[in-house]
Amino acid sequence: MSRIRTQARYSRLEGVFFVVLVGANFAAAASMSTLSSLIRTESDTEYFASVHQGLAASVILNFIVPSVLCALYLRPFGELRQGSQPSMRAQRRLLNAPLLMSLISMTGWLVGIGVFIFGVLVNNLSLEWRAFGRFVLESLLMGSLVFVITYYLLEFVSRRAFIPRYFPQGKLSGVTGAINLSVRARFFVFFYAVSIFPAFLYFSIITVLEGGGGADIVPITAAMTVVGMVLGAFVTYLISSAYQTPLVEMKHATEEVQNGNYEVKVAVVSTDELGRLGEGINDMAVGLKERERLKEENERVRQELAMAWHIQESFLPKELPYVPGWQLAAKLEPAKQTSGDFYDLIPLPDGRLGLLVADVTDKGMGAALYMALSRTIIRTFAGEFHAEPQKVLNAAHRRILADSDTDQFVTVFYGILDPTTGVLTYSNAGHNPPFLLGGRSGSAPAIDSEQLIAVHELMNTGPPLGLRMFKDIAWEQGSVQVGDGDVLVLYSDGVTEAQDLREEFFEEERLLNVLRANVGRSAQLIQDALIGEVHSFVGQAPQSDDITVMVIVRE
Repeated sequence: MSRIRTQARYSRLEGVFFVVLVGANFAAAASMSTLSSLIRTESDTEYFASVHQGLAASVILNFIVPSVLCALYLRPFGELRQGSQPSMRAQRRLLNAPLLMSLISMTGWLVGIGVFIFGVLVNNLSLEWRAFGRFVLESLLMGSLVFVITYYLLEFVSRRAFIPRYFPQGKLSGVTGAINLSVRARFFVFFYAVSIFPAFLYFSIITVLEGGGGADIVPITAAMTVVGMVLGAFVTYLISSAYQTPLVEMKHATEEVQNGNYEVKVAVVSTDELGRLGEGINDMAVGLKERERLKEENERVRQELAMAWHIQESFLPKELPYVPGWQLAAKLEPAKQTSGDFYDLIPLPDGRLGLLVADVTDKGMGAALYMALSRTIIRTFAGEFHAEPQKVLNAAHRRILADSDTDQFVTVFYGILDPTTGVLTYSNAGHNPPFLLGGRSGSAPAIDSEQLIAVHELMNTGPPLGLRMFKDIAWEQGSVQVGDGDVLVLYSDGVTEAQDLREEFFEEERLLNVLRANVGRSAQLIQDALIGEVHSFVGQAPQSDDITVMVIVRE
């Protein structure tokens, strides 16, 4: 049944083009023949015989040629019989058919004029040049009129019936080899057609007047005027429909898109500027729909990341522990909605306190998940080895390798502070070395009259955790004495590697200058001063990495 339907569509396509071509040319030839019959006299029998020979040639040619053309030129549409989509060649021929067939029609009239001239020469007719030239000119005008009407009528039928069916996606500009008749050219053809009507009417009246034969000029002129007006109105309707319909549809489509309906689609039925504008509106609707989808997807991801950060933030200490004789301050500012940095202050037996600052490579969700894993593992072993930071890192490293299969790693500084003695035992797994600054009245007094502060760096005692190349390595540990008034500052590389708009780094020198200038103040004020200086340095540049700062001050 579907095959019969596709064959019927194919036959209807040929039939419509054939009827339009033959019908238009037959009507034009019949009107020319009727006009000549009205002014025929006994003295010009041979002349009119030549005239009718030319008209007959035009009719025959315009009957045979459309038949052959519809059969051969539209043959690629036979592909529809197999239910397949039209090939590029079939699509190109459908788009070019109105113009090419109209040109073939015009060619038929030119051949008819040639037959007329041949008949005059063969019969040795002695015609006045005015009569001869008038018939040739009238035939050219009629042929041009048929060309215009045939072109717009075929295009009208194609746009209404065939192009929407064979081009459901409306991508006419993608058909290679399609003749692109611009809007300017279409208006030129329109005004050319408008100028043909009065010219043809004028020459027809002159023909009747000069023909004599008792013909009544009034009814003939009236009839021809009415015919001209009807034809002019018909061509105007075809042309106005060719522009009004897509413009109204595009106006409706833009209003729908403005109201949020991105499913609307403009039926693209031409390859001119209006057709490309319609394709642009369709592409715009598709793009806006995709953007809306991405917006919704981004919002969903944003909400998920916000939830992830909420969960991640719950891993951080909600309140800092109170340690008599000590001040504590800690803060983490993520560069994105989730963080690869983390810190912790872990209460241990015998009043000890575990100090932890770590930084996972990379940022985003992957780093956040790796951070959660690392934090849980380190905290677990911190409770098991509560006096030996090197064993905590050794055990955590092996568990991370066993529980994850990734190229990520984490730098960790983990120290165990004895608040009573001030001894800090630590292991540094590839992390930025913390700074211990001697207070002006503490264990590291000022060096000169300007009260420069002595600085001690807690250097690395092993590589980062999670690197498989160091699977069997053992971390070492060190210890320092934190005296009265001393300041211990732990931080991540988001501080020293913060960049301004000139892509200059904050670096350790600026960090130490801020710390030296604030020794003697509370831990909270030192932390605020350092983070504030980083923000002031960065300015309008985006935050490139997570910023973590922990400050411990012994009173």
